[in-house]
Amino acid sequence: MTMVANSCWGSLKFSRKLTFWLLHRFFQRQRPQQRLIILHTIEANHCSKLTNLLDYLGKQRHLALTVTFDDGYRSTMDAVQALPSLRAVFFICPAYLDTPDSVARKHFLYRQLLDRNTVPSEPAPVSMTPLRWDDLHELQRNGHVIGAHTLTHRHLSRIDSVRELEREIIGSGDLLEERLNCPIQWFAYPFGGLASIDERACKIIARRYRYLCTGIRGNNHGRDGHPVRWRDAIDLNWPDRYIAFLLSGGLDWAYLRQRRQMMRMAG
Repeated sequence: MTMVANSCWGSLKFSRKLTFWLLHRFFQRQRPQQRLIILHTIEANHCSKLTNLLDYLGKQRHLALTVTFDDGYRSTMDAVQALPSLRAVFFICPAYLDTPDSVARKHFLYRQLLDRNTVPSEPAPVSMTPLRWDDLHELQRNGHVIGAHTLTHRHLSRIDSVRELEREIIGSGDLLEERLNCPIQWFAYPFGGLASIDERACKIIARRYRYLCTGIRGNNHGRDGHPVRWRDAIDLNWPDRYIAFLLSGGLDWAYLRQRRQMMRMAG
């Protein structure tokens, strides 16, 4: 999801201050932006960075922003507690919350959430400890939205069985709804790219949810009636001006084909 952003940032490193100031000024004059950003873990030194970034982006009058957190790490709750005015969407994999012990959680983390073939011997990062069900109740009470992220964080396009697809997609929302006693209307499919979803999955998602969130960059302004939502993955280590450039539509052109293909699949 971030390959284009990373490559552009690297290639313009020496002239970034002037280049991104000029480009950002240009994109600021364009139509309003309604953007969803994707974050995962929040490291100890990232709370202040997130605070400063949101303050900076809040001054961009053309930009309406929604923060989303994927996978269900407890460090994200620490972040929103440090930002009492922030209201976010949390996409949860219930199986990660329900994994019973630290060894099994570490295997789930590396094999399912991080999509790696090997599990390192060292302990899993503390920032990737899963949320608890009580945490989700507290997030709800504080005005945050809970969404589904499949049961076990799989590439939906690699699942052959329709019944298994329904279990991952519909089952995750039903379980969250039962445990939290609230409607679950948001769904974000894991990994976010076109290779991780197909038309079958899109049809099942449409049966169960109001919103289908991707990992494809794009502007959601003027799309209130459409269920598909574009999202921008960002790295809190990037400069604020570069993130603002992305959220002003600076790289949307590079994802035009992906957005068109996604719209064809979603119908």
